[in-house]
Amino acid sequence: MHITLFGGAFDPPHLGHIKVVQNFLKENLTQKVIFLPVKEHNFVKEMRDAALRFRMLELVVRNNFVGLPVEISDFELRQTGVSYSFATLEKFSEQRPECKFSFLIGSDNLRDFPKWDKYQDLLAKYQVFVYPRAGFSFEGLLPGMVALEGLPQMQVSSEEVKKNLHNREMIESLLSPEVGEYITNNHLYLDY
Repeated sequence: MHITLFGGAFDPPHLGHIKVVQNFLKENLTQKVIFLPVKEHNFVKEMRDAALRFRMLELVVRNNFVGLPVEISDFELRQTGVSYSFATLEKFSEQRPECKFSFLIGSDNLRDFPKWDKYQDLLAKYQVFVYPRAGFSFEGLLPGMVALEGLPQMQVSSEEVKKNLHNREMIESLLSPEVGEYITNNHLYLDY
């Protein structure tokens, strides 16, 4: 089985993340997608509590991917300190040697990809799919990466969502209803 890991902060998970996975699956580029929320960001990105982000992802998967091969892993959330994508892929491969693993990133990650731990080893061993993100070209694409140029660009960003929430502006076009409700009920991102 071919499994693609989709890593990120998912702070919060938004409609862009949902569309990325839906479009990716429609292209039959993989047999399963696993959302992989990171515990600590390597580039010192401040994030909400891991349990809150995981809960929002649970709501996303349960409400938007019924019958589709999509799940969430808390693997990186259970690690101590910063997790590195190559080490995570190696661990998944070790645990499921019968599966082929790949990784999915947005084109906004291309500029910093050479800063990733063991990025050359990662590209030598695993395919990396690059999803188009509005405002970020495919400049910096490396051998071993697959640019998903024909797919609709991801328009939404977590930063935009957080700013709107902080300013009490409309979020309906940015978040799925269940995530919006969870954020409202838990008073999240008002201090952003």
